[in-house]
This record gives sequence, C-alpha cells and structure tokens, in this order.
Amino acid sequence: MSNDSEKIVIYHGDDRAEIFLAGAEIKSWKHSGKELMWPGDPQWWSGSAPILFPVCGSPKDGKIRIDGVEREMTTHGFALTSTFSVAAQTADRVVLELVNDATTEAAYPYPFRLAVTVRLTDAGLRQSVDVTNTGDRPMPYSTGIHPAFVFADGLGEVVFDRDEASEIPLVQNKMFTGRSKPSGIVDRRVGIDTRDSFKLGALCFFDANSDGLEFRDSAGRGMRVRVGGFPHLILWAAQGAAFLSIEAWTGHGDAEGFKGSFDERPSTRFVAPGETHSYFGEFSPL
Repeated sequence: MSNDSEKIVIYHGDDRAEIFLAGAEIKSWKHSGKELMWPGDPQWWSGSAPILFPVCGSPKDGKIRIDGVEREMTTHGFALTSTFSVAAQTADRVVLELVNDATTEAAYPYPFRLAVTVRLTDAGLRQSVDVTNTGDRPMPYSTGIHPAFVFADGLGEVVFDRDEASEIPLVQNKMFTGRSKPSGIVDRRVGIDTRDSFKLGALCFFDANSDGLEFRDSAGRGMRVRVGGFPHLILWAAQGAAFLSIEAWTGHGDAEGFKGSFDERPSTRFVAPGETHSYFGEFSPL
C-alpha cells in the first residue's frame, strides 16, 4: 500500500488499484497484469469511475431549487469534482469521505457525510457508497457509481440476470423526453457497438429487474457485475470509444418540462437525520 497527496494504491494478491482523492475515482485496476479500467482520455471521455452525488443525471437548466432558492448544480453533482479525505485504509481497502462545507452548502444546504469504500478481494473489486445525514431534517439526495471498463474495439455483449424492458427512456440533450426507444434486448442480451449503440443516449434500465449482469468484449475479456440498493442500471460509452460504463443509480435526470423543487424530482431518496443509506457494486473478472 502506498499513499501520496493525490491517490491511494491498494493491493490484493496480484491485483492493484489506484484510487484518487479527487472525486474518490478509481483510475486503475490491474488484474493478472492487465488493466481493466478505462483510464480516461479527453478525446472520448476524461472520466473513469466518478461518484454521483447529490444528483444523478442532469438537472434541468443546470439548476435545482431547495428552500425556494434556485442553485447551480452540474450533471451528476459535485462529488466528482470534490477532493475526498482518507478516513481509513489497509493494504487492500481504503475509505474516502466527503463532508459538507461552505462550497457544497451553497448548492446543497444539507450537512452530510459521503463515504466511498474500495476494496480488492479474492473475487475482484468491491465499491460501496454510504450516504449519512448529519443534519436535523430529512435529506433528499441521489447517488450512483459510474465505473468504465476497457472494452476492446467498442464491441461486445451484455447479458442481464433477468428479463429487461424492450423499450427504455429516450434521452436527448441530457433530458428525458417522455418518449421511448428500443433497448435492443433479446433473451436478456444486448449487443454493444459503441459506434452505434449510444447514438440516442445511454441505455437506461430504470427499476431494472436485474441486480447483476455480465459483459464480454470482442477480445473475450469480461466482467461479472452485481449491485446492491441501486434500482437503476445504465449502459453507456462515448460514441466509438473502447470502453463500456456500467452505471448504477438511485435517481435519474430531469424530464424536459420538469419545474419542481429538488425534493420533488422523481426517484429522489430521503435519508432521516442521523441515518445512513448504503449501496455497493461488486466486479469480478471472468
């Protein structure tokens, strides 16, 4: 295990992962000497595994309304651009945390603790998110994970554990239109070609029947994925890029005509004062 001002490096057997304090983002995971994570490339997408909080998706016009005040809020929230601190660490595990401060309170006036744990195990990598309300009133929020994996040639297949919808929401200009599009699902399977699959936006399986899936790319490399607590599963990649993002969200972005307050956003969750909501994703190479 090593630690510097920018990242934590954890080890388990021959696995090695790098988690940056900026955004609590996993930037590298090497398994049997092979890199599994998309490292980020501004030509396609500079991220690799951002943490989503306190929103998932895009707020309408980049704004939210809390306590009658309109506030700026970027797509997927401020956690992905925030610097976390180290709360605990061992050779194979790190816990990073973000707490409210004057900057977060300007956009989101709630006291909170957001803890992100990354652990390497015999099975692979486990990423968990704990949302704690440290204030004295119910706290509305959404959170999610967004890991992107190397996906050779941008070609492959995803197989869900259960049957999923043949029609899914259509997203345009980051807003939900109220219309639908074909998901491409056939017998729980959807073929992925990143040149074409995401021309009409991400494949959003809201209130998914599955809490797990498997994917393989054109080189035969694959991953078993299992999530806990997240109702929504999303597949996405930049058009033509050689990665696949397997996302799990508690909430989602706004519809085109949404005019409500933050706590009226569909799929928003509420955590009571002093309580914690916990979520996880487990990733096992095939």
